Amino acid sequence: MFKIFCIALVSFCLGIGATIGYEFWVLTATTNLEDKPEFSLNSRAFQDASSCLTSGSKVLVGRWQGKKEFDDGTMQTWVMLRKEDGTYESETIFFSEYGNEKHRESGLWSYSDCLYTSVTHFVGEHPVIYQEVYRVHELDDAKFVYTNYRTGNTYTIYRSL
Repeated sequence: MFKIFCIALVSFCLGIGATIGYEFWVLTATTNLEDKPEFSLNSRAFQDASSCLTSGSKVLVGRWQGKKEFDDGTMQTWVMLRKEDGTYESETIFFSEYGNEKHRESGLWSYSDCLYTSVTHFVGEHPVIYQEVYRVHELDDAKFVYTNYRTGNTYTIYRSL
């Protein structure tokens, strides 16, 4: 019985490894290496030398919405619901010259002083693991401004009803 359990466990781990390897291959195969670097030490996330905010994480609990236009003309709008238990759900729409794309995601979030972190567990019904870390610049009951350390994109979102 123990031998069957071990074989099943190894098979499961190999399946997960193959899935992760495939996802990594898809991401790297579809990435244009001539694009700008994925991060820059010149981004606002790295350059902000202001004191960290002392707001508690409870200020982020609730419904927030945002809109971001990127350099390539793509626009993104989203509504995010952060729950007190550290989970979140969001609905995002991307607008581009090629059409619109809508997706939902969910996962975990946390906030501590200068850092806001999200770990995405699902995009639609598909399980994923994406982690993003942001530098928080402004945060109060109505407005949240933060920059992604990896991409350098700065986001401004507002509390919605």
